[in-house]
Amino acid sequence: MTNPLFCRVAALTSVGRGAVATVVVWGAGAESCLNRRFVNAAGKIPETWEVDRVYFGRFRSLNSAEEELVVCRVQQNAWEIHCHGGTAAVQAVISALVAEGATQGSAEDWQTEQGASLLQREASQALAEAATERTATILLRQYQGRLAEEVEAIESLLLSDLDAGQRRLQALLGTWSWGQHLTRPWQIVLCGLPNVGKSSLINALVGYERAIVQDLPGTTRDVVTTHIVCAGWAVALSDTAGWRRTEDPLEQAGIVQAEQQIARADLLLVVADVQTGWTPELQSLAARQQHVLPVVNKVDLFFDQSLALTELDRYPPGTMAISARSGAGIPELVQAISQRLVATACDESAVLFTERQYQLATAAQSALAAGQIDAAREQLQALRGENHAATI
Repeated sequence: MTNPLFCRVAALTSVGRGAVATVVVWGAGAESCLNRRFVNAAGKIPETWEVDRVYFGRFRSLNSAEEELVVCRVQQNAWEIHCHGGTAAVQAVISALVAEGATQGSAEDWQTEQGASLLQREASQALAEAATERTATILLRQYQGRLAEEVEAIESLLLSDLDAGQRRLQALLGTWSWGQHLTRPWQIVLCGLPNVGKSSLINALVGYERAIVQDLPGTTRDVVTTHIVCAGWAVALSDTAGWRRTEDPLEQAGIVQAEQQIARADLLLVVADVQTGWTPELQSLAARQQHVLPVVNKVDLFFDQSLALTELDRYPPGTMAISARSGAGIPELVQAISQRLVATACDESAVLFTERQYQLATAAQSALAAGQIDAAREQLQALRGENHAATI
C-alpha cells in the first residue's frame, strides 16, 4: 500500500554556481515535511498555504543553521523552494527534507508526473544549462512544442508528399550544427607564431586583461580559456602557445596542448603579424582545421592604417585586419566570427538539441534512403517519444 505521507524532493535547476536555485517537494506528505523545517518571517508555520502565494521565511538545515529563502505552493501537494544557488545550499535543503521523510527524486521525476512529454523533459533540462538569453529563448520554443510540431509534420508528409518530407527532414538535420551549441559553448581557438598578439587579441575580445601580455616570445605556455558571449551565443575562447620549434620542454608541452585544442575547435583564428605576413608555418596551421578565419594583427604599426588593407592580397581570402592594441577592426572581427558560427541559426525554427534527437533523425533519413518509409516514421515517432521501440 502506498504511504499516505510519501513525498519526494528534487532540484529543478542545474548543478553548479548560481545566484538562485529551485527545489521542489511534492506528494501527500510534503506539507508536513516542509512545516517541520520552515517558518515564515513572523516565526510561525503558515496556517494555510495558499496556491501561488510567495512565503518568505527561514529554513532550518540538519546542522540547525537557518537560511532565509522563499517558498511558493504551486499545486495542492507541491511546493517550490527558492534558495541560494550553488551545490551546498541546494543539498542542505534536500538533505533536511530527506531527514524528515522525503525521498530524493529528480527533475525528470517531477516533470513526468506533471505530464511532460519526452521532448519537453529534454528541453527543460537543456534550459537549465543554457548560458545566454538567446539560447534559452530558442530552447523555450522547443519546450512549447516547436520541435514536436515539425517532426509530426514531417511524419505526415512522408505519407502524402515524400519529396517534401525528405526536404523538411534534411533541413531539420541541418539544425544540429548549431543546435548542439544551445547548451555547449562554441570552441574558438587562437593560434599563430610567438608574439603576434594572440593574448592581446583575447583581451580585446573579452574586454579585460584575462591573458598575460608581454613582448617576449613564448609567454603563453598553456592553453588559456575564457568565456564570452558572441551574438547571443556562449563561446569558449582559447589562447594557445606560440607555434615554433623549441627545445624548451614547457613550450613543447604547450604546443602539444595547442594541437589538441586545434583539433577540437569549431573555429580556428590563425593570427599573423602584419610585419611578418602570412608565412608557410601559418599556412600549415590553417590546413589543420576545416573552419579557419585568418587574422592579421598590429595594423596600427602603419602610419596610415589603410595601407595595411592594401596588403591583404598577400593573405588568404577573408582575412580580417585588426589592431588588438587600438581596437581597430575588432567589431568587424566579432561580426565575422558570429557569421562563421551561427549564420544558419534561426531563433524561430524547430531545432535538434540533443544527441538522441540527432541520432534518431539520422536513422530516419537512412531508412528513407533505403525506401523504408514506415521505418523512418517509427524513428521520428521515437524522436517525439511516441515510440520507444525504435532503435538507433
